[in-house]
Amino acid sequence: MKHTFLTFALLISSFVSALAYDFTAVCETGQELAYTINEDTKTVSVYGVYSSASGRLVIPESVVYESKTYSVTSFGVFAFSSCRDLTSVTIPNSVTFIGSETFSDCRGLISVTIPNSVTSIGNSAFRSCTSLTSVTIPNSVTSIGREAFYNCTSLTSVTIPNSVTSIGYSAFNGCTSLTSVTIPISVTSIGYSAFNGCTSLTSVTIPNSVTSIASMAFEGCTGLTSVTIPNSVTSIGSEAFYNCTSLTSVTISDGVTSIGHSAFSGCTSLTSVTIPNSVTSIEGMAFDTVKNIVYHGEATGSPWGALTVNGTIDGDFIYSDAEKTNLTTYIGMGNDVVIPNGVTSIGNYAFYNCTSLTSVTIFDGVTSIGHSAFRGCTSLTSVTIPNSVTSIGNSAFYNCTSLTSVTIPNSVTSIGYYAFNNCRGLTSVTIPSSVT
Repeated sequence: MKHTFLTFALLISSFVSALAYDFTAVCETGQELAYTINEDTKTVSVYGVYSSASGRLVIPESVVYESKTYSVTSFGVFAFSSCRDLTSVTIPNSVTFIGSETFSDCRGLISVTIPNSVTSIGNSAFRSCTSLTSVTIPNSVTSIGREAFYNCTSLTSVTIPNSVTSIGYSAFNGCTSLTSVTIPISVTSIGYSAFNGCTSLTSVTIPNSVTSIASMAFEGCTGLTSVTIPNSVTSIGSEAFYNCTSLTSVTISDGVTSIGHSAFSGCTSLTSVTIPNSVTSIEGMAFDTVKNIVYHGEATGSPWGALTVNGTIDGDFIYSDAEKTNLTTYIGMGNDVVIPNGVTSIGNYAFYNCTSLTSVTIFDGVTSIGHSAFRGCTSLTSVTIPNSVTSIGNSAFYNCTSLTSVTIPNSVTSIGYYAFNNCRGLTSVTIPSSVT
């Protein structure tokens, strides 16, 4: 308890220290503002929390104190944070950056004028300014900090200039009224959760300068109908477009090499995707609700999702799609599957819940069968495992209720738990001495 009290006291002390000021002065719009002096540069930082600044505010370019003139160049920590009756702010040309939390939680703030002198907008600078409807960011700004406009629920439009090179994570997260975004050609990456939850966003333009789309960048953008990912992009992060339920069209250009876990999971209106031959990595559940996947790269296999990438059939990304239970619908080759030569492993969930699958032929060369690889294949009656296989994963044939016989070769050294659980039709199994 003593340690907790000391920690709390130190936090309070630090906060009070951060808000210390040298003098106050009344600005032209009538608010009394506080200032701290930097004697080395003859400049001051401005604060407004002491007077709970409200209404229309014009911050002066300079202020006189004890016969000395000081230029106003920056904001203090939490300068106007939680000034909820503040409706508009004009920032002078003398200010070069808007610091962290400067206007956070100013819920009555409708408009703000940012001058050309500003080069960066700090972390959470306008976070939860729920009445802010539009923002024009000048060409001088090069960076937008993390959560800069987080939860600005009334923000309908924002102009991001070509000068901006970085957009921090969750910069526009929760901007539920934002309808369209054009990302300038200067931006090289779209940050983590940058536009997460922008439910009114219907279009986004991604320029050729962008090389990566981070995790959850557009998650929950339920109004987004189409997206084109340019040649410059090499990676699409996990859950990047997760639950974009109105997305009907996705163009993935050559250049993309990796698609992250659940990248397009929950995109229930997306019926078809063509994956370019540049892609070498597709993580779990990347396209779990897409009915038709066409892959023109090195991968071979069925177009519904159990693709062969670098010698592995991997079906992780169709794990939760209950609609893919009829294998015939998705691979168009009857009720049997022939695993092609060259495949070295059958990955996790590769043929999960393929209830119409009756037979599987596995050639020599396959060394492992992943967990839940054939789980729920209730029509599968027999399978021959070749001598090349050394391991059978957990729940590999779980709930294969029609399976009557299995031959496990001497090459197998491990059988995972629940590998043949609930195989009610299985009458005999011979386990080789090689299993340890």
